[in-house]
Amino acid sequence: MCQALRVPRSRDQTAPEVLGRFAALRQHRRAGQRSPHKPLLVLLALRRLSDAGSSALPWSACEDRLADLIAEFGPPSRTGRAQSAAYPFTRLRSDGVWVLDQDVQMDRVGPLAERDVIGRFEPSVESAFRADPALARSVARTLVLSNFPETIVPDVLEAVGLDPADVLGSADGLSAGDEAADQRRRDPRWRSAVLQAWDRQCAFCMSGCSSVTPPTVCYLSPISPPSCLRAPFLCRRVSPEPLAGHRLQPSAPPT
Repeated sequence: MCQALRVPRSRDQTAPEVLGRFAALRQHRRAGQRSPHKPLLVLLALRRLSDAGSSALPWSACEDRLADLIAEFGPPSRTGRAQSAAYPFTRLRSDGVWVLDQDVQMDRVGPLAERDVIGRFEPSVESAFRADPALARSVARTLVLSNFPETIVPDVLEAVGLDPADVLGSADGLSAGDEAADQRRRDPRWRSAVLQAWDRQCAFCMSGCSSVTPPTVCYLSPISPPSCLRAPFLCRRVSPEPLAGHRLQPSAPPT
């Protein structure tokens, strides 16, 4: 069933009301795990709002980026890339925080591409974010901490273009030495560069795989990659969930 082109503009909302809306997003669950598709779209829109002063995201600019994020940080899936991105882009409307500029049925990829539909935060939500930048950080922090393992939270934020220190508030109370270390945060392009250098090969099975994960997203340890893990990736086919104490001796890096 089609959604209306625009929802009526509601009264200005308080910060707790806005935060409550995003904390209560309806998400698909599989095997007890919430799909992070909607949170990833929200994080992308928050970055857009911070950079451009508007959360407006054209489908043409959002499709590939969102699909990449879902493939990297979401559960393994056989759903096509465009379809995976269309799910949150159309369905986030049902949570009352997102609108599209054209009438599109849920999950329909064709109309999104043909009309280059634009999605953005619902007007009263966007107004609240503009009036209170700290609210946007609170929403980002709530979503990333409640939908992703703590060990990969900084990677998720960097991948969407948000500063982990800013969102998580880790810069508060740092010593001079800690501040200097914080300024040496990894370049967000590091992930893609290392993936390319390893030809997207799993360190254990050495097969090319689109779901390989960088070292800070190691699925063999809930804390950090084991010291014996010389290669930086393990595909989710090898280890879909953290396995505490498990040890594997990976192959040497490709040449």
